[in-house]
Amino acid sequence: MIYNKNMCLLNFGMLRSMMKMFNEEQKNKYLNSIGNDEDKNVLGVKSLFNNLATIEKEADVDICKFDKEMVIDALAQISGRKKSTKSWNLTTLKDYLDWCMINMYTDQNELVGVSYTDIDTSKAIRCETIPNIEYLRRIIEIGFPEINDDDVSINTIARLFALLLYSGLTKDEIVDITKDETKVDENSILKYNNKEIYIHPFVNKYIEKVLPADSIILERFGEEQYSKLLPSGKLIGCMRALDNRQRQFYNMIVKLNKLYQYNTGKYIRLTANRIYESGVYYRMLQSELDDGKVDENIIRVAFGVTEEKYTTPRIYSMQKHAVKTDYESWKKAWNYE
Repeated sequence: MIYNKNMCLLNFGMLRSMMKMFNEEQKNKYLNSIGNDEDKNVLGVKSLFNNLATIEKEADVDICKFDKEMVIDALAQISGRKKSTKSWNLTTLKDYLDWCMINMYTDQNELVGVSYTDIDTSKAIRCETIPNIEYLRRIIEIGFPEINDDDVSINTIARLFALLLYSGLTKDEIVDITKDETKVDENSILKYNNKEIYIHPFVNKYIEKVLPADSIILERFGEEQYSKLLPSGKLIGCMRALDNRQRQFYNMIVKLNKLYQYNTGKYIRLTANRIYESGVYYRMLQSELDDGKVDENIIRVAFGVTEEKYTTPRIYSMQKHAVKTDYESWKKAWNYE
């Protein structure tokens, strides 16, 4: 029996990273047929099965019984935007479905004749990027809830970290910038490291809230407590080691993804880099709408893509082309074309 897409609703409140393989007995038989547990290919296939587990669990059938539309949709959700990843996932899943046919678990391989180009990259891009600051605002307000409106919490600081990334500061710049250097002028411009960054009023609200803070509020066992921040003079402070802040914020973005999924049932795969890139692409879009072409100075400042950085003009041109290609994919995914 082949199940079609309309027979189930996918709920991503359950986290893929926490899932084991669906229909483990059948999949372990397949894994045993292609190698042993130490084989890198077997480990890769097992990882693919783990990534598919939530989708299969919601459908309550093994992916070998999905119809063509649904299996392609599943691949789109887990494959990301890279051609190599899509190709490997497609080939690997085709092999599994062939094995399922031979062993009479299904009567057809729905991926016969399917190319990696049939896998919609836009879905992956929408999972891992931001179309505009209002969209990011909704995500952080759901994923980083505040304890109260007045005090600064770790979630307040995490919100500011994400918003500054989108605005144009890199991860390194955000943890390095001091309170004295965080000056937004009357034109809503923050000047830092040869950058002139527009600070949206919504972002400035968080800057003004965090700037004077020397402690943060915590909630432990249902009680509110306050903890002092280290006296560092940094805009983004911490309670313990300053040199560990980037790792802390990496973990916070992972937490943001999980909490947003838990609260909305919508799967996102944000990273600090992709939040930063999304902000750059939005500014490229604004320049294109204003001037009819992308302002290449935005690319130079944001990504350090300069002729001096590369050994040949050809490499420089390739790097610039790669940024523009990703930008065009972002535009298409968010219907900005």
